[in-house]
Amino acid sequence: VPVNVPNRGSCGQAAMTLGVWRMTEADGVLQRVIPKGHPMGVARAAAIWALGLLHEGRYDGALAGKLIGRINDNRSMMPESDDVRQASVVALGRMKSGKSLGLLKKYLDSQEETGEMRYACRWAIQQITGKLEPAPLLSPGKVRVRFLSPMS
Repeated sequence: VPVNVPNRGSCGQAAMTLGVWRMTEADGVLQRVIPKGHPMGVARAAAIWALGLLHEGRYDGALAGKLIGRINDNRSMMPESDDVRQASVVALGRMKSGKSLGLLKKYLDSQEETGEMRYACRWAIQQITGKLEPAPLLSPGKVRVRFLSPMS
């Protein structure tokens, strides 16, 4: 095993621990992994999830803008991972980002989104407004099971 090469699984667990422990000192380090090209790969979702805990109940416009960018990156040649998009939605909900309600409702109502993404949006809207939106109607074709789904 090469030295000084981060183990993404360990990095993800460390990021989540920092969030659960509300280690606000880690905010800057965790925000550095938000951009799509960061070498932490899928562990970025854990860092974004942790940022939601660090900013819980406190809206941060700059952070919300970065997270919205990740959520909206679903149509590019190399779209953002579903895990990162969902963690961004959860973080916005924890931050009580009322300015994101329109975006969250858009994805909640979108038949093009996975059930997981739509339910994450429903949860985030409830965190922000205190009201539970109706459960989304899911299309059978939008349920993805990696083993049964075609590789694309």
